Amino acid sequence: MFFGLLGLLFIKSGLTDKKVFIILPTLQLFSLISKETALLFIFIQAVYTSLFQRKYFVKQLLISMVVALIYFGWRYLNFGSITTHKFLVVVPNSPVASSFEERLINVPSVIFFYIKTFLFPKDLAVSQLWWNKTIELNNFYIPLIICFLALSILVSIGVYIYKIRPKDFKLYLLFCLWILSGIGLHSQIIPLDWTVAERWFYFTIIGFLGLTGVVLKGIEVRKENYKILIYSVGIAIIVILSTRTIIRNANWHDQLTLTDHDIKISKNSGDLELNYGIALMEAGNYSDAIIHLTRASQLIPTGYTIWHSLGATYANAKNYDAAINNFNKAIEINPNYLQPYADISRVYLLDLKALEAKQYLENKALKKWPDEEYLWRLLGIANLILKENESALRAFEKAYFISPNEQNTYYYFQLKDGKEVQIRM
Repeated sequence: MFFGLLGLLFIKSGLTDKKVFIILPTLQLFSLISKETALLFIFIQAVYTSLFQRKYFVKQLLISMVVALIYFGWRYLNFGSITTHKFLVVVPNSPVASSFEERLINVPSVIFFYIKTFLFPKDLAVSQLWWNKTIELNNFYIPLIICFLALSILVSIGVYIYKIRPKDFKLYLLFCLWILSGIGLHSQIIPLDWTVAERWFYFTIIGFLGLTGVVLKGIEVRKENYKILIYSVGIAIIVILSTRTIIRNANWHDQLTLTDHDIKISKNSGDLELNYGIALMEAGNYSDAIIHLTRASQLIPTGYTIWHSLGATYANAKNYDAAINNFNKAIEINPNYLQPYADISRVYLLDLKALEAKQYLENKALKKWPDEEYLWRLLGIANLILKENESALRAFEKAYFISPNEQNTYYYFQLKDGKEVQIRM
């Protein structure tokens, strides 16, 4: 947001070749690295230039295309894909898992959500995931009618400004395109992770505020009573929205209070169930954590981090067999996820099964991850418990030379110097 607006400010202050070829592309690249939706700002910058500084339009457009190619080329080289990574978790009944036709069914309700939330921000929550599979009156036709009414109002005001205040029409057109591009990108025509998110509307809000400013600019209020009324309404709106912001901020005392509040609004979000379960686990409420993490695994059965978190919760609750089963499920989904390998080894040690821990580490974990110092340290601990001190020393030595951190240094030199070693799990 910052770099995109700063780039627009540079354009507004007047373009020069230096700005077009050096400053603007630098800001655009920083903006894209910060968030991919910076493409919206690049689009708006191009629109602004075409409307108000047409002399530089072609140059800016070409430079912006080069910046986009550089960014997406960098993403492809680093992640192997422009938009996804190898182990993207596809959530059932979500935009990513739906066909284009199913996403079109949801476009009116998504747009209506943003309009409603902008005008009346009552139910706010993170990670909202709801999805309509069928066309019904409440989830399609009514939102569609409201969307058409909103579009008709925009067009009607635009026609009025074009006829009565033609000097303001370009600015009105700019903010209309600002709104439409912001809503369009987040309307699920292009599938996104969640159905809606309030933060995705920040860009569009700027367009609405700009459009409001253009409309109000041409309204002259001569009667003092009307001025007082307008100012009073404006102040009341600011106070109400400020109060709503304070209330929403109060939801964020910590992760537990935020997710406890939001899960009552967004009831089918696997991501929210996961975060709530983790927060409950960290608070020591393992029984409730297991309930919500199990719910998350049902909503997102391919979510390997969910299965790992469920395993960690069972381990904390000392249900070691269930913990290992869930860790293995995480590995089954994503065999390149390190943490469950380490946690299975650690659970064997906690369950006083040093031999099983040693066998698992030697036959599976370290064959997959031969350069992980933590796994070598766990192997050293397993050998130490089994009274195999020479094997333990070799494992600690390997861990130490991979990473000479405090724990590896302690185990290696204590055992090497023949001193008593206290096991630290």
